[in-house]
Amino acid sequence: MPEVIEDSRPDEADHEPSQESVPELAFTDAASATRWMNGLPLSNVGMAYEALLGQLHALTHSEIGPRDRATIAEVAREPVAHLHATSAKPRRPIRRSRCGRRCGSSTRCACGRCSKAVPSSRA
Repeated sequence: MPEVIEDSRPDEADHEPSQESVPELAFTDAASATRWMNGLPLSNVGMAYEALLGQLHALTHSEIGPRDRATIAEVAREPVAHLHATSAKPRRPIRRSRCGRRCGSSTRCACGRCSKAVPSSRA
C-alpha cells in the first residue's frame, strides 16, 4: 500500500485568527467607527496598533455591509498612516567618544575626563 504524505503547505486558516481569538467589534457602522478611531491613543503606538489591528480582524468577521466597510477603511487610513510613520522613524545613534562615554552633539567629549575629539560620522 502506498504511503500517504500529508500536505506540508500551511492552510490559510492558520493565518487567520480563530473565532475565539477575534475581539468583539467596538462599532456597528461607519459613524461609530469614526468616533472609535478618533478616540485611539495615537501617542501610544503599540497600544493603538494592537487595538486597530484587532478591530480590523473583527471587521472581517462582522456582518457590516460593503459600503460601511469601505467608509471604515477610508477613516482608518489616517491612523494607520500615522502609526506606520511613527514606528518607521529612524532612531538617532548614540554618539560615543573615544573613551566610550556617551557624548552630546558637540565634537568634543562631554565626559570632561578626556579631550579627545569625537570622530565625525560625516565623511
